[in-house]
Amino acid sequence: EQQIYQVPMFISFGDTTYIDRVTIKAEQFYPMLESSLESSLQNSRQSVFPKTSQPNISSFIRLYDQLNAHYDSVLAIHISEKLSATYQTSLQAAKKVGAPNIHVVEAKELAVGLGLIVMQAVADLDANKSVDEVKALIQANKQALTSYVLTPSLDNFVRGGRVSPMLGLIGKLLNLKLVLSVDPSGKPYGRFKAFSLRQAKKKVLADIAKKHREKRIRRFAVGHAQAPDEAAALAQSVRDITGIEPAYITTVSPVIGAHSGIGCSTVAVLQ
Repeated sequence: EQQIYQVPMFISFGDTTYIDRVTIKAEQFYPMLESSLESSLQNSRQSVFPKTSQPNISSFIRLYDQLNAHYDSVLAIHISEKLSATYQTSLQAAKKVGAPNIHVVEAKELAVGLGLIVMQAVADLDANKSVDEVKALIQANKQALTSYVLTPSLDNFVRGGRVSPMLGLIGKLLNLKLVLSVDPSGKPYGRFKAFSLRQAKKKVLADIAKKHREKRIRRFAVGHAQAPDEAAALAQSVRDITGIEPAYITTVSPVIGAHSGIGCSTVAVLQ
């Protein structure tokens, strides 16, 4: 309806590779991940942890060729280059297609935050803003968006290389719960430290309330990895602060869940 197309990423379990949200859905993936974690506790040699990979350049070229034949302009919005090489692959594909009307933008964000940026871009296009204006607004929205990731454990982030082993070790030794965000360069960092998820959530909500007082929050969204009750409670708390409904509450995709782990919840706010 909104003329949004996706190039899916890949996720592998052992010798089997799946297409994210195409050949494997969240409701299939998380039981597999849980079973893998149980195996690792019993015998680490038998454990199999998922690995993720970006789309290949030919996937982008095929899509850009198709879209270029049907649309005046193409606006490609990607997660942070520090989190995935997808952005660079998309850039290379756009250059090979050679169409000047293909615009590739790095949102420097994670999944839930990326969704808010895409939704705002759609709203701006619906308001008859030009592609160049929307690109400029995306740059502004990147600075106006904050994501908070609350996770029971940093183990999966460390395995996937998204969090340093040292930070993961400190968190485990001190039983710290870190709230992760993305810095202006697009790199994850520990925004808050707490000794329980409840305390971590309080810090997140206090920060959101402060931001809302300073500059009104326009949109927010919530994601979770097999934690629907926590996500619903988080959404209600932000709703109470802002007086607005969540743009969406969603189960995060297998590719994201592979790094965040089961029980993770995340909220993104756009001021």
